[in-house]
Amino acid sequence: MSQATKTEKLLKKVRDKNIIIIFLPEVILEMVFVLESFYKAPRSDIAEKLTTLIKTEYLNIQHRSLWIKAFEIFEKSAVSMFDIYLFLRAKDDNSKILSYDKDFVKLNRIIKTTT
Repeated sequence: MSQATKTEKLLKKVRDKNIIIIFLPEVILEMVFVLESFYKAPRSDIAEKLTTLIKTEYLNIQHRSLWIKAFEIFEKSAVSMFDIYLFLRAKDDNSKILSYDKDFVKLNRIIKTTT
């Protein structure tokens, strides 16, 4: 049985509420990493496809609205998804990131211009 067929059967079970699939943040970050590094997928394609997945209501996505915002930023910037996610989580928690990574300065500017 192909992976696609297995996935279709699994998603049917989720839709029918026979099982629950939980997408942890680490899984989404790994998906981005694999699509970007191994498959060389364009950021716009990654953002589009994974945003569609994240918006799928019958999937249990932790921090759903944060991920949607993260993929909007990811598509338009060169900042890594890990940095974007970390930045947005800290912002949600009213925390600060202690880092010398200049991407966090860029993210501050991006967030200020989009909100």
